[in-house]
Amino acid sequence: MSAVATEARLEARVRADVYAFLSSMIPYPKAKPNFGILEHVEFEDGPLEAARQAVILSETDIESMQAQHRILFPAVESQDAPSYETAYSKHDVFRQGQVMADVAGFYRAHGLKQGGMRRDRPDGIGSQLEFLGFLAAKQDQALADDNQDAADLCVETQQLFLADHVGGWAPEYGRRVEAVSDDPFFVAFGRFLTLWLETELDYLGVVPNDIDLGANMGPVGTATDVADPRIRWDDTESACGGPL
Repeated sequence: MSAVATEARLEARVRADVYAFLSSMIPYPKAKPNFGILEHVEFEDGPLEAARQAVILSETDIESMQAQHRILFPAVESQDAPSYETAYSKHDVFRQGQVMADVAGFYRAHGLKQGGMRRDRPDGIGSQLEFLGFLAAKQDQALADDNQDAADLCVETQQLFLADHVGGWAPEYGRRVEAVSDDPFFVAFGRFLTLWLETELDYLGVVPNDIDLGANMGPVGTATDVADPRIRWDDTESACGGPL
């Protein structure tokens, strides 16, 4: 394998692991976080590296994290930091249905369907981050198999999914998590999520489609290898190959 191919695999694997970390922080915490890949990499981008360090050095405890999680993910959807894509676009039931169907279509095209150990909506932040990590891992596997066509397809899907969905709303979600959180970990997590996604958009050359951010939400700052996958393998053929 050439040095270029080895570097491409390393980048894909690191990206997959970062997305796995991000998505693993969305469920209700039962223990202090396992920082995984964040403890073993350094980013060239200064603000992103500072955010990484802030995450792993954040001083918190499980009680504080659990209390903050209950605020960020209440039984009734948060108006300060909604964790679903459709909350960031106009409240049009037909538009919301189109978004949900389109996201689910991405999953199906790559051999996945909603379900697994955790239940979540297709447009949930956890599901969408998990899907991007899955695609990066499949890209790594395709490169290992010397299947450039499959690797290119995985990259194209990441670009489309970021442009049509994640890139348009999730950076704003991260900013809102940072702004409304009191727990040091979630403050750092929100900032890291925003900067990571902005770096990803630049890395993949993606300009996200416009979303009317904030039109239906309260203002920021006012109170108003994934262990528990939200998406799982279907039996249909995947666009990037079989299961990992």
